[in-house]
Amino acid sequence: MTAPAVSQHLRVLRAAGLVTSKRRGYWVPYAVDARALSDCCGMLVRVCACPSCGGDREAESSDEYETLLDRREELLGELQRVESELEALRE
Repeated sequence: MTAPAVSQHLRVLRAAGLVTSKRRGYWVPYAVDARALSDCCGMLVRVCACPSCGGDREAESSDEYETLLDRREELLGELQRVESELEALRE
């Protein structure tokens, strides 16, 4: 990935509040905002686990509901993995 592409991606992540930055001379180190990332993941889990789409329709079957519950568990596991990696990077 080119430096300008990375810069643009970081700009979007910073605008979304998922990363923070602070200029230190020539360098601009970035850091993941763990709380914002956790909040974002939490929102995704709630959306993906919801038995209805935007509250407009109910789940078409109990199989769909069970699939969504399984997906929620997968996402929660992924969130825990990411948080563990972030903690390891902080140490």
